[in-house]
Amino acid sequence: MNVLLKKNTIVFDGNFVIDNSRELKDKLINIYKTLAEIKSINIDLNGVNEIDSSAIQLIISLCKTLEEDKKDFNFLKLNENISNLFTLTGLNKFFKIN
Repeated sequence: MNVLLKKNTIVFDGNFVIDNSRELKDKLINIYKTLAEIKSINIDLNGVNEIDSSAIQLIISLCKTLEEDKKDFNFLKLNENISNLFTLTGLNKFFKIN
């Protein structure tokens, strides 16, 4: 799983599962430190092939942190599998998705 920052977009690519969640959390912490001046952030999950509950927890944690820091955020480019998961879990009701 790769995660990187492109301008104001956090881009995820690969399998987002428990096996790599600790590594991803560390990467996200480092990326978040570079976002201090950015007020609006996009989250791109289009390249995510597989996602599990640990990944969903990490996404929710990231979104809570963004909200606490008064940053606007939305999800971009959800692939069909991730879009269906957001619908099934009800996450689509809580997050802005474009």
